[in-house]
Amino acid sequence: MSTSSKIILIGEHSVVYGKKAIAIPIKNLSLSVSLIDEYIFESEHVKYIKSLIEENFDVPKKYIKIESNIPKSAGMGSSASLAIEIARAYNVDENFVVLNAEKKKHGNPSGIDSTVILNEKAIIYQKNEKIEFLSKLNAFIVIANTREYGNTKKAIEIVKEKNRPDLIDDLGKITELAIVYYKNKSLVNLGKTFELAQNILKQLGVSSEKIEEIVELSKPYSLGTKLSGGGLGGVTISLCNGLDNARELRKVLRKNKIKDVFIVRI
Repeated sequence: MSTSSKIILIGEHSVVYGKKAIAIPIKNLSLSVSLIDEYIFESEHVKYIKSLIEENFDVPKKYIKIESNIPKSAGMGSSASLAIEIARAYNVDENFVVLNAEKKKHGNPSGIDSTVILNEKAIIYQKNEKIEFLSKLNAFIVIANTREYGNTKKAIEIVKEKNRPDLIDDLGKITELAIVYYKNKSLVNLGKTFELAQNILKQLGVSSEKIEEIVELSKPYSLGTKLSGGGLGGVTISLCNGLDNARELRKVLRKNKIKDVFIVRI
């Protein structure tokens, strides 16, 4: 058994302020945990999740062994995946564990990561609203890892300090358009919303030089490229019109020393 990662297709940061976002589980990149008796090193966050479970549920004392191919601190929901998978290993309430673990990790999370990973389906997410499930897009996404550790808590604070409700509103409107294009399978128009969203995320201060480099390199091969998740590093996503374009983009990125590149069908 393993727990998937996720990408935010569009709507990151504005989702924190009550706007909609599209999120998609990525089953190719996942993690699993084993409960073992022998000592093994555990990060402070793993220790926190374990203590949360031990203090609230009747469970045996164990160490936690993790196997994962999810890029860390990359905006792909690895912390939510970890909390959910540990809860599943102990057979305790997943929602309780991930809610508290994500608050500890990110401060004021939107809840989108845990929701999409728990449901294992593409969703339209809006805080305090009923989630809407989406069918598959039948398109290819190229995920490129900048290898710069993102920091969601810091990114949320940067956006808050910018105090640009006009940009948040614009991002919300772009996401509404993207939802229509997604449902209509209009890939070219959906790609254009990626570009518009990336421009706003850059203005909000959560892009980086490496992200912008990948955006430029991707232009000849993708319909649109943007950061996904908190930003300040992490991963980019490029919407591609067919597998051949996706493979060409992967080749170009690897030639430019961007080694961790994944093609997924969504």
